[in-house]
Amino acid sequence: MESIIDDVGHTAFLIAQWRAEETETLSPLYYDHIANIFLSDKSHHMALNINDVSPSTKYLVNYRTKFFDDSFSARIKRGFKQIVILGAGLDSRSLRLGEESVKVYEIDKEEVLSFKSSKIKAHGYHEKSLYIPIDYVGSDFISCLKEYGFDCSEKTYFIWEGNSMYLEEGHITSILNNMKKHVAHFEISFDYLSEKLIKGRTKDIKAENVVHAFSTMNAHWITGFDKINSLAEKVDLSIMEDFLITDLIRQHQPDQNIDLSLFEDYSICTLSNNK
Repeated sequence: MESIIDDVGHTAFLIAQWRAEETETLSPLYYDHIANIFLSDKSHHMALNINDVSPSTKYLVNYRTKFFDDSFSARIKRGFKQIVILGAGLDSRSLRLGEESVKVYEIDKEEVLSFKSSKIKAHGYHEKSLYIPIDYVGSDFISCLKEYGFDCSEKTYFIWEGNSMYLEEGHITSILNNMKKHVAHFEISFDYLSEKLIKGRTKDIKAENVVHAFSTMNAHWITGFDKINSLAEKVDLSIMEDFLITDLIRQHQPDQNIDLSLFEDYSICTLSNNK
Protein backbone atom coordinates (compact mmCIF):
# COMPACT_ATOMS: atom_id res chain seq x y z
CA MET A 1 0.00 0.00 0.00
CA GLU A 2 2.92 2.36 0.69
CA SER A 3 3.98 2.49 -2.98
CA ILE A 4 0.39 3.20 -4.05
CA ILE A 5 0.14 6.07 -1.59
CA ASP A 6 3.43 7.47 -2.87
CA ASP A 7 2.18 7.26 -6.48
CA VAL A 8 -1.26 8.72 -5.83
CA GLY A 9 -0.24 11.19 -3.14
CA HIS A 10 -0.49 11.16 0.64
CA THR A 11 -2.97 14.03 0.82
CA ALA A 12 -5.47 12.27 -1.48
CA PHE A 13 -5.77 9.40 0.98
CA LEU A 14 -5.78 11.73 3.98
CA ILE A 15 -8.70 13.72 2.57
CA ALA A 16 -10.59 10.54 1.67
CA GLN A 17 -10.14 9.42 5.29
CA TRP A 18 -11.63 12.65 6.63
CA ARG A 19 -14.52 12.55 4.17
CA ALA A 20 -15.37 9.01 5.21
CA GLU A 21 -15.21 9.95 8.89
CA GLU A 22 -17.46 12.97 8.42
CA THR A 23 -20.04 10.84 6.60
CA GLU A 24 -20.26 8.58 9.65
CA THR A 25 -21.06 11.39 12.10
CA LEU A 26 -24.57 11.90 13.45
CA SER A 27 -25.16 15.12 11.47
CA PRO A 28 -22.67 15.16 8.59
CA LEU A 29 -22.05 18.26 6.53
CA TYR A 30 -22.19 16.07 3.40
CA TYR A 31 -22.41 12.41 2.42
CA ASP A 32 -19.45 10.75 0.73
CA HIS A 33 -20.30 7.06 0.75
CA ILE A 34 -17.56 6.38 -1.82
CA ALA A 35 -14.56 7.62 0.18
CA ASN A 36 -14.18 4.51 2.33
CA ILE A 37 -13.27 2.31 -0.65
CA PHE A 38 -9.90 4.07 -0.79
CA LEU A 39 -8.98 3.78 2.89
CA SER A 40 -6.32 1.76 4.66
CA ASP A 41 -4.51 1.60 7.99
CA LYS A 42 -1.96 3.99 6.51
CA SER A 43 -4.56 6.66 5.72
CA HIS A 44 -5.99 6.27 9.22
CA HIS A 45 -2.57 6.82 10.81
CA MET A 46 -1.88 9.86 8.62
CA ALA A 47 -5.16 11.40 9.79
CA LEU A 48 -4.26 10.72 13.43
CA ASN A 49 -0.83 12.33 12.98
CA ILE A 50 -2.30 15.52 11.53
CA ASN A 51 -4.99 15.53 14.21
CA ASP A 52 -2.28 15.43 16.90
CA VAL A 53 -0.70 18.55 15.42
CA SER A 54 -3.93 20.40 14.66
CA PRO A 55 -7.36 18.89 15.46
CA SER A 56 -8.97 21.70 13.46
CA THR A 57 -7.42 20.79 10.11
CA LYS A 58 -9.94 18.07 9.26
CA TYR A 59 -12.75 20.60 9.74
CA LEU A 60 -11.06 22.80 7.16
CA VAL A 61 -11.31 19.91 4.68
CA ASN A 62 -14.89 19.12 5.69
CA TYR A 63 -16.20 22.65 5.14
CA ARG A 64 -14.26 22.84 1.90
CA THR A 65 -15.91 19.61 0.74
CA LYS A 66 -19.31 20.99 1.73
CA PHE A 67 -18.73 24.08 -0.39
CA PHE A 68 -17.56 22.22 -3.49
CA ASP A 69 -20.35 19.64 -3.23
CA ASP A 70 -22.94 22.41 -3.03
CA SER A 71 -21.29 24.35 -5.85
CA PHE A 72 -21.20 21.25 -8.07
CA SER A 73 -24.93 20.70 -7.59
CA ALA A 74 -25.75 24.41 -7.93
CA ARG A 75 -24.05 24.63 -11.33
CA ILE A 76 -26.06 21.68 -12.59
CA LYS A 77 -29.26 23.41 -11.47
CA ARG A 78 -28.12 26.57 -13.26
CA GLY A 79 -27.78 24.65 -16.52
CA PHE A 80 -24.05 24.04 -16.76
CA LYS A 81 -23.47 21.01 -19.01
CA GLN A 82 -19.72 20.62 -18.44
CA ILE A 83 -17.81 20.34 -15.18
CA VAL A 84 -14.02 19.91 -15.10
CA ILE A 85 -12.22 18.79 -11.97
CA LEU A 86 -8.53 19.75 -12.08
CA GLY A 87 -6.21 17.61 -9.96
CA ALA A 88 -9.18 15.38 -9.18
CA GLY A 89 -7.41 12.99 -6.82
CA LEU A 90 -9.90 10.60 -5.20
CA ASP A 91 -12.87 12.92 -5.78
CA SER A 92 -16.20 11.13 -6.25
CA ARG A 93 -18.64 13.95 -7.03
CA SER A 94 -19.71 12.60 -10.41
CA LEU A 95 -20.76 9.34 -8.71
CA ARG A 96 -22.46 11.03 -5.77
CA LEU A 97 -23.94 14.15 -7.35
CA GLY A 98 -23.69 13.88 -11.13
CA GLU A 99 -26.53 13.74 -13.63
CA GLU A 100 -26.64 12.05 -17.03
CA SER A 101 -27.14 15.35 -18.84
CA VAL A 102 -23.85 16.78 -17.51
CA LYS A 103 -20.39 15.74 -18.66
CA VAL A 104 -17.80 15.58 -15.89
CA TYR A 105 -14.13 15.55 -16.84
CA GLU A 106 -11.52 14.56 -14.26
CA ILE A 107 -7.91 15.51 -14.90
CA ASP A 108 -5.03 14.00 -12.95
CA LYS A 109 -1.92 11.91 -13.38
CA GLU A 110 -2.35 8.47 -14.90
CA GLU A 111 -1.39 6.59 -11.73
CA VAL A 112 -4.04 8.49 -9.73
CA LEU A 113 -6.88 7.87 -12.17
CA SER A 114 -5.88 4.24 -12.80
CA PHE A 115 -5.94 3.51 -9.07
CA LYS A 116 -9.28 5.25 -8.62
CA SER A 117 -10.82 3.50 -11.60
CA SER A 118 -9.72 0.08 -10.38
CA LYS A 119 -11.18 0.69 -6.91
CA ILE A 120 -14.47 2.02 -8.29
CA LYS A 121 -14.92 -0.99 -10.56
CA ALA A 122 -13.87 -3.47 -7.87
CA HIS A 123 -16.64 -2.17 -5.60
CA GLY A 124 -19.34 -2.42 -8.24
CA TYR A 125 -19.68 1.23 -9.20
CA HIS A 126 -19.92 2.50 -12.76
CA GLU A 127 -17.73 5.45 -13.68
CA LYS A 128 -19.60 8.62 -14.62
CA SER A 129 -16.60 10.81 -15.40
CA LEU A 130 -14.36 11.05 -18.41
CA TYR A 131 -10.83 10.51 -17.08
CA ILE A 132 -8.04 12.51 -18.71
CA PRO A 133 -4.68 11.10 -17.53
CA ILE A 134 -2.28 14.03 -17.80
CA ASP A 135 -0.31 16.33 -15.55
CA TYR A 136 -2.29 19.50 -16.24
CA VAL A 137 0.46 21.76 -14.86
CA GLY A 138 2.57 23.08 -17.71
CA SER A 139 0.49 21.31 -20.38
CA ASP A 140 -2.20 22.44 -22.80
CA PHE A 141 -4.93 20.64 -20.89
CA ILE A 142 -7.69 22.43 -22.81
CA SER A 143 -6.53 20.75 -26.03
CA CYS A 144 -6.55 17.42 -24.19
CA LEU A 145 -10.09 18.10 -22.99
CA LYS A 146 -11.19 18.77 -26.58
CA GLU A 147 -9.90 15.34 -27.60
CA TYR A 148 -12.40 13.87 -25.13
CA GLY A 149 -15.35 15.83 -26.51
CA PHE A 150 -15.06 19.02 -24.48
CA ASP A 151 -16.94 21.92 -26.11
CA CYS A 152 -15.18 25.26 -25.61
CA SER A 153 -18.36 27.15 -26.50
CA GLU A 154 -20.37 25.47 -23.71
CA LYS A 155 -20.74 27.07 -20.28
CA THR A 156 -18.27 25.26 -18.00
CA TYR A 157 -17.58 25.03 -14.29
CA PHE A 158 -14.05 24.22 -13.12
CA ILE A 159 -13.41 22.79 -9.65
CA TRP A 160 -9.82 23.27 -8.52
CA GLU A 161 -9.82 21.91 -5.00
CA GLY A 162 -6.73 21.53 -2.85
CA ASN A 163 -4.26 22.38 -5.62
CA SER A 164 -3.29 26.04 -5.78
CA MET A 165 -1.09 26.07 -2.68
CA TYR A 166 1.19 23.40 -4.18
CA LEU A 167 1.85 25.30 -7.44
CA GLU A 168 4.15 28.13 -8.44
CA GLU A 169 2.28 31.37 -9.03
CA GLY A 170 3.41 31.34 -12.66
CA HIS A 171 1.69 28.00 -13.17
CA ILE A 172 -1.49 29.31 -11.55
CA THR A 173 -1.68 32.31 -13.87
CA SER A 174 -0.81 30.16 -16.90
CA ILE A 175 -3.64 27.72 -16.12
CA LEU A 176 -6.17 30.53 -15.74
CA ASN A 177 -4.98 32.26 -18.88
CA ASN A 178 -5.30 29.00 -20.83
CA MET A 179 -8.93 28.72 -19.74
CA LYS A 180 -9.59 32.34 -20.60
CA LYS A 181 -8.04 31.95 -24.05
CA HIS A 182 -10.10 28.94 -25.10
CA VAL A 183 -13.33 28.66 -23.06
CA ALA A 184 -16.11 31.07 -24.00
CA HIS A 185 -17.83 31.17 -20.61
CA PHE A 186 -16.49 29.61 -17.43
CA GLU A 187 -16.48 29.86 -13.68
CA ILE A 188 -13.72 28.39 -11.54
CA SER A 189 -13.76 27.84 -7.79
CA PHE A 190 -10.62 27.11 -5.82
CA ASP A 191 -9.29 27.26 -2.30
CA TYR A 192 -6.13 29.11 -1.36
CA LEU A 193 -3.92 29.88 1.62
CA SER A 194 -2.63 33.28 2.69
CA GLU A 195 0.83 34.35 1.64
CA LYS A 196 1.68 35.21 5.23
CA LEU A 197 1.04 31.58 6.25
CA ILE A 198 3.14 30.26 3.36
CA LYS A 199 5.97 32.67 4.20
CA GLY A 200 5.80 31.93 7.93
CA ARG A 201 4.70 35.43 8.93
CA THR A 202 1.69 34.45 11.06
CA LYS A 203 3.69 34.03 14.29
CA ASP A 204 1.25 31.20 15.03
CA ILE A 205 3.07 28.06 16.17
CA LYS A 206 0.01 25.89 15.46
CA ALA A 207 -0.12 27.07 11.86
CA GLU A 208 3.60 26.53 11.43
CA ASN A 209 3.23 22.99 12.79
CA VAL A 210 0.54 22.20 10.21
CA VAL A 211 2.73 23.52 7.38
CA HIS A 212 5.53 21.27 8.61
CA ALA A 213 3.23 18.26 9.01
CA PHE A 214 2.09 18.49 5.39
CA SER A 215 5.68 18.94 4.26
CA THR A 216 6.59 15.61 5.86
CA MET A 217 4.05 14.01 3.49
CA ASN A 218 5.84 15.63 0.54
CA ALA A 219 2.98 18.13 0.29
CA HIS A 220 4.79 21.45 0.32
CA TRP A 221 2.72 24.63 0.43
CA ILE A 222 4.54 27.16 -1.76
CA THR A 223 2.06 29.80 -2.99
CA GLY A 224 -0.52 31.90 -1.19
CA PHE A 225 -2.47 35.13 -1.71
CA ASP A 226 -3.29 37.69 0.95
CA LYS A 227 -5.61 39.45 -1.52
CA ILE A 228 -7.09 37.36 -4.34
CA ASN A 229 -7.89 40.49 -6.33
CA SER A 230 -4.17 40.74 -7.18
CA LEU A 231 -4.43 37.43 -9.02
CA ALA A 232 -7.81 38.25 -10.56
CA GLU A 233 -6.48 41.53 -11.96
CA LYS A 234 -3.39 39.82 -13.35
CA VAL A 235 -5.46 37.34 -15.38
CA ASP A 236 -8.34 39.79 -16.01
CA LEU A 237 -11.08 37.69 -14.40
CA SER A 238 -14.03 38.81 -12.28
CA ILE A 239 -14.36 37.81 -8.62
CA MET A 240 -17.78 36.24 -8.03
CA GLU A 241 -17.11 35.35 -4.40
CA ASP A 242 -14.20 35.33 -1.97
CA PHE A 243 -14.53 34.35 1.67
CA LEU A 244 -12.78 32.74 4.62
CA ILE A 245 -13.60 29.20 5.68
CA THR A 246 -14.66 30.70 9.01
CA ASP A 247 -17.63 32.23 7.18
CA LEU A 248 -18.84 28.73 6.24
CA ILE A 249 -18.48 27.55 9.82
CA ARG A 250 -20.58 30.43 11.11
CA GLN A 251 -23.17 29.72 8.44
CA HIS A 252 -23.53 25.97 8.91
CA GLN A 253 -22.40 25.25 12.47
CA PRO A 254 -22.11 28.51 14.44
CA ASP A 255 -21.81 26.66 17.76
CA GLN A 256 -18.90 24.49 16.59
CA ASN A 257 -16.29 24.42 19.37
CA ILE A 258 -13.04 24.34 17.40
CA ASP A 259 -9.87 26.39 17.17
CA LEU A 260 -10.41 28.77 14.25
CA SER A 261 -6.90 30.26 14.14
CA LEU A 262 -5.75 28.32 11.07
CA PHE A 263 -8.98 29.10 9.23
CA GLU A 264 -8.09 32.80 9.18
CA ASP A 265 -5.44 31.96 6.57
CA TYR A 266 -7.62 29.75 4.39
CA SER A 267 -10.11 31.00 1.79
CA ILE A 268 -12.24 29.97 -1.18
CA CYS A 269 -12.97 32.08 -4.22
CA THR A 270 -14.81 31.83 -7.54
CA LEU A 271 -13.54 33.67 -10.62
CA SER A 272 -15.28 34.08 -13.95
CA ASN A 273 -14.54 35.40 -17.43
CA ASN A 274 -18.11 36.66 -17.68
CA LYS A 275 -17.66 40.41 -17.25
